[in-house]
Amino acid sequence: MLNSGKKQSAAAEKFNPDPDVIVAPGAKFEDQWGQWLNEIHTGLNGSNVLYIHTKYLIKDPFGEKPLIITGSANFSTNSTSSNDENMVVIPCSNEKGKTRIQDIYLGEFFRLFDHWYFRYLHSIDKSSKKVQAKRRFLKSTSSEWVPPYFQEGSDRFKRRNNFSFGFKE
Repeated sequence: MLNSGKKQSAAAEKFNPDPDVIVAPGAKFEDQWGQWLNEIHTGLNGSNVLYIHTKYLIKDPFGEKPLIITGSANFSTNSTSSNDENMVVIPCSNEKGKTRIQDIYLGEFFRLFDHWYFRYLHSIDKSSKKVQAKRRFLKSTSSEWVPPYFQEGSDRFKRRNNFSFGFKE
C-alpha cells in the first residue's frame, strides 16, 4: 500500500504485472457513485498524509519466526535521526493458538489493502460506463469466476494457494 495515489501510480504500473507483487496506491473517487456522497479530504493530517497513516511491517506472518514492527516512526531518515518517534519490535509465535498478534495486524493489513486496491482499480479503469456497470454484478456460475484461481503462476492462483493453508485440490 502506498500513501499517495497520483505520485505512486507509476510504482503500481511497474510492479503489478509481476504476480508476486500487488501494489495499491491510495486513491480517491473523483466522481459520485450513485447515492454515495462525494469524498472530501479534511486536511486533518496535513498535506503529507492523504490516505494511510498506520505504520507497521509484518515479516513472515505464517512462517517459522513471525515478526511485527510497529510504532510512530515513518521508516525514514528524519524519523530515525532527528524526530522523536519510536518503533516496537514484537517477536510472534507460530504455535497453534498463539498467533493472535500477527493475526490482528494481518487482518488489518488486508482490510486496508482491499479498500485501497478496489479504489486504485477503479481509478485506472478506462472502460465505458456500460462495461463498468456490467462488471459490478456477481457472476451467475462458478465456471465464470473460478478458472483464474487455477491458472498456475497467476496472482489469483498464488493467493488461493497461500491462503488455503495446505488445502490442495
